[in-house]
Amino acid sequence: MTSSLRDTKRAATRRALADATYRRVREHGFDGVTIEEITTDVNVSRRTFSNYFANKEEAVAFVPVDRIRAELEEWVVPEQADIPTAVRSVVGHLMNSGLPLLLAELDRLGRSHTPFGPHAREAQWAVWEAVGDRLRAELLIDDPRERRNLAMLLGALYGIVSARLAESEEAADLAAVQESVAEVFTWLEPAIRGQAGAPGAGGVDRR
Repeated sequence: MTSSLRDTKRAATRRALADATYRRVREHGFDGVTIEEITTDVNVSRRTFSNYFANKEEAVAFVPVDRIRAELEEWVVPEQADIPTAVRSVVGHLMNSGLPLLLAELDRLGRSHTPFGPHAREAQWAVWEAVGDRLRAELLIDDPRERRNLAMLLGALYGIVSARLAESEEAADLAAVQESVAEVFTWLEPAIRGQAGAPGAGGVDRR
């Protein structure tokens, strides 16, 4: 088996184990699911599970990040987009693809199962890191000022979305999440665009 085929098979096994864990945990809770049930679903051994994940919490946390990365591959950057336009575009794409529901589910599982809390927070941040990685690659951002602007915008989005989810006592208010995302752009877009037009500000040719 070639290296690429082996890597593809390993990725498929990891995804299958994570998806099976996520599906069962959503239905039965962490305490209502055993690793043996998960490995039976995927037709692999418990040792195989341990080769990919240390525990059920780690497997569940893998799912939303993996799904968002797949969605990011489908996103197409608008032509000649500046940072705010590109961020608006990719966040809109992810919102339409179910990002709020995924983040809300992470938050819900973290509240219902305390050991999952750190995994949930790490996965939530990993989602925004993946967004940043894709934007930096697509926009070829090398200028330090622009890198800081992107980090500021993504950090604000992560913070406000996390805060909105934490405010919800039960089901997340997804409309409030989307409203808060829009507010972040309202607050920060003018400042970022103002910096881009300031004397000495570096520009990036994205043609």
